Amino acid sequence: MNKAVLAVFALACLCTAASACKKLSAQQVVETITKYSRVVDLTNTFSDTTPLWHGFPASTTKLMYYYDDTDPAHHPSDGTGFYVNRYCHPGQDGTHMDPPAHFIQGLRTIDQIELDEMLLPLVVLDVHEKVAENNDYEITMEDVIEYEQQYGVIPEHAFVALYTGWSSRWSQGLDAMDNLDANGVGHTPGWSMEVLQYLYETRGITASGHEMLDTDAGYVTTTTGQWPLETYILNTDHYQIEAMTNLGAADASGCLVFVGVPKIEGGSGFPARVYAICPLQQGNRRFAQAAEQLLAGDKFELSHEVNEDVPHWKGFDNTATRDTLYWYQNDGTVNATLDYGFYASEYCHVSQWSTHCDPPAHFHKGKRFLDEIPVSQMVMPLVVLDVHEKVEQNSDYVITLDDVHEWEEEHNTRVPQGSFVAMRTDWANRWPSDAEIANKDENGVFHYPGWSQDVLSYLYEERLITASGHETTDTDPGLRTTVDDYSLESYILSLNHYQIELLANLGDPLDYGCVALTSWPKRAEGSGFSARVIAVCPQEEDPGHNHHGHHHHRHHDHTHTHYDQ
Repeated sequence: MNKAVLAVFALACLCTAASACKKLSAQQVVETITKYSRVVDLTNTFSDTTPLWHGFPASTTKLMYYYDDTDPAHHPSDGTGFYVNRYCHPGQDGTHMDPPAHFIQGLRTIDQIELDEMLLPLVVLDVHEKVAENNDYEITMEDVIEYEQQYGVIPEHAFVALYTGWSSRWSQGLDAMDNLDANGVGHTPGWSMEVLQYLYETRGITASGHEMLDTDAGYVTTTTGQWPLETYILNTDHYQIEAMTNLGAADASGCLVFVGVPKIEGGSGFPARVYAICPLQQGNRRFAQAAEQLLAGDKFELSHEVNEDVPHWKGFDNTATRDTLYWYQNDGTVNATLDYGFYASEYCHVSQWSTHCDPPAHFHKGKRFLDEIPVSQMVMPLVVLDVHEKVEQNSDYVITLDDVHEWEEEHNTRVPQGSFVAMRTDWANRWPSDAEIANKDENGVFHYPGWSQDVLSYLYEERLITASGHETTDTDPGLRTTVDDYSLESYILSLNHYQIELLANLGDPLDYGCVALTSWPKRAEGSGFSARVIAVCPQEEDPGHNHHGHHHHRHHDHTHTHYDQ
């Protein structure tokens, strides 16, 4: 059994030397995590005007498509019929991940962060009252010792968040976040070297995060132009999360945290979606047992990489670019547009790029934008409807009610309420060829599989699922999209539900008994965004091995109904 997992949920099951905690079944774990939990969003909403480090260019939004052309306030560049934006932003925008390569050449980029590093026990170190008294406060070992005396030893492989209350300034803008005095010296709280060394070297944590725009206290960065503490973290080949929020709403211990970030190929940083999964009642023993088994379970990547050349919808051409803003050194190998000293990029892309989320507002004016979908709808039982063998025989195959009934009969259960239902066609095996994904014949007709109205009506209106996803670029089969018929996608979004497109790796045994964790950056009034989706299949038996450091590409889950904060 992983000692980190045991430590974070120590005594939760009241185990004695004579009796071990009773394992839950996979379905019990899934039900506990997805139904009897509260999910806390730790992510700031970001836009073209939210705080951004002063050395980065401002983010911009270009409206590409809009619902109609009757609104004088909106002037889309490419057409009408639905809502699509093109975003340009630095990687370090909003709540974001700094991977080791951000500062240290040769270390890991975003796409090299392991799945086991994304779902972790959460520890919240609360110093917000001290920061209210002293804006320059840096956390001390006394603060950490006090935490461990109250909650127990900080577990190995934890994510440790520093709660300072600084995120209350986010909506006030960059001046409030930087808090400069008349001499240009910043007065913001920060970490300390002794605490970081203790956490990473003695306790062996996996990652850390904070509410400020920098790891180091403001007086350090503004008087020296250096970031010694951030450099320390990244140099140890760990990532960090900056500009977090809402840490006071998460329990100090006993929660899980999911750090979702799009799989940016060679990424030097990117907006992330971070949320905590906490018990409805702190210290709940069943939740602690379920969390332990989930952490020890297998993790599966359901997302494609994100780069400038991924397959995409036919109406998007040459719409993704990447510009190196900063590079490590001026040695002639890379031409940075701004300066040198670290690695940072600006990304420009349409909202529907690579594996992505389509929010209801993508098609329907007045429905929910991307940032309005609550994180409680991102933690779901996973159901995979497998029709890949039928698709092998017929590229134009559309899923039928018989396929769904066969699944329910085989598993002796209904598709659980609140599920994320993914259709497996193995179309993702054609990635990254745009031509093979489109599968266009000599007459310009697309041939790829899709959903059907009967199945979608059954899933959303009778089984009351939360969301659905597929491996193709469209919800509707190719024969329909050839003539610009997107009525099935429109149906889903009209119900105020979201969908995920261009999923990957839905093969065996991702069938039943796993949790789907979906995520995407929290862009204000977002028309969509690249997403990160993983499946976690809980451990049912004690394997006697450490769950961290294990990666897989396939495995299985079950039911839902929880609360946001």
